[in-house]
Amino acid sequence: MRDVFQGCIKPPRSLIAIWLLLFCGFTAAECGINRDILGASYRIERQIQPQGTVRLDSLKLWRLHDAVAHERPERGYTDIWRKLGGGELEHKRFSESRRRLIASETVSKADALWSSKYQLLPQKALDEMSLIEHSGEGCKRVEKYRVEITAGVLTVWWNPYLRLVMLLHREGADASTTMEMTGLETVGPAIAKAFNLRQFHPSGPSE
Repeated sequence: MRDVFQGCIKPPRSLIAIWLLLFCGFTAAECGINRDILGASYRIERQIQPQGTVRLDSLKLWRLHDAVAHERPERGYTDIWRKLGGGELEHKRFSESRRRLIASETVSKADALWSSKYQLLPQKALDEMSLIEHSGEGCKRVEKYRVEITAGVLTVWWNPYLRLVMLLHREGADASTTMEMTGLETVGPAIAKAFNLRQFHPSGPSE
């Protein structure tokens, strides 16, 4: 997976900085990235107050046509959702240590669920946020949104072309959470491999 910081000078975090970090390694010709065939890596940091305790986690988002996978290395499993038609989704959980499926279900009326898995943020939630600023055009456009929620203030840097969260920050009185993109994969075979490694295994008992 491509490191979005490779060959770039890391400026202070801002809307322009995040845009540069994501696309500095791409040429203009690469704006033809297929948003349905990609992988994105995220670093998740949760800071708990007043102790200042920091918890780190990671997430790899994989998309391949009508399938989406969330790989959680620290948790030892990967969730895969696949469109079945008629508004239904097939959901399977794959244990990385046991190398087999450990859960499977079919979810109906799942349009809202699909958007939350596909883009890590429900489309309805994004539509209810206020657009603060934007920069760039086409695949290099970045939009900054903000909304006040019960737990504090949620700020999202969003790429509408790829329908990707680039950075999400939730600031609350007791804790803050930051999810930041750290890598982007656009090579088809590498993305297909992420799904092929987790297919055609017999299911075990649910965990």
